[in-house]
Amino acid sequence: MTTETIEEKIERSRTELLDLSLRNPLVNYRLLRAKGVEAAKCDSSKVFKSLVREHRLMRFTDADSRSTAASSITTGEESDQLERRLLKTFRDANTLIQEQGVNTLFVAIGMIRWYESDSSEIERKAPLILIPVEMERATVNTKFGIRYSDEELDANIAFIQKAQQDFGLTIPGLPDDDEADAEDLDITAYFSDVSQSIKEMKRWSVDRESVVLGFFSFNKLLMYKDLDPES
Repeated sequence: MTTETIEEKIERSRTELLDLSLRNPLVNYRLLRAKGVEAAKCDSSKVFKSLVREHRLMRFTDADSRSTAASSITTGEESDQLERRLLKTFRDANTLIQEQGVNTLFVAIGMIRWYESDSSEIERKAPLILIPVEMERATVNTKFGIRYSDEELDANIAFIQKAQQDFGLTIPGLPDDDEADAEDLDITAYFSDVSQSIKEMKRWSVDRESVVLGFFSFNKLLMYKDLDPES
């Protein structure tokens, strides 16, 4: 009979707090039918700079928009469909805040494209950097914008743990800098570090141009962090 140490018990309890199943959009991201928005191929570094470093209000624009402003993110959606998706996203985000007191709306920058096995033909996606955002608009006749909420940025701890548990990979988290230094994060270097960590996995890759607005639950993440033995 093996006897677990206290640290081993704590680590097992921490892992149980994370949903590592394909039901979790942090592990298996898919665009929802009526809410959330995906950008067309874009420069994620510029989006990060505008949102986090410059604290700009950014707007998603439709597929026909010719805007190249630093404060716009172009999507593949038609104008009416884009507005419907943003309105549904706005309402659901506010409902969750009112009912649960938590914000689960994030802009996810960068995606790991991964497969469950070498023989699998199903490509999965997992976000890399998660930026907590809030939606706003001045009047009912103006377009929705998103703004960085100034809460802590996060790496995708759920997928980092799954990669370690299922594939023996050590995917790096974000640097342990103070929250005030979040704007100094070098996302290009981070993407390179992640790419290096998965280089032995066939067909796995980092999509550096992926930018999505979606709902990602971190309800148990604070408990996971609090149970870290180093804390």
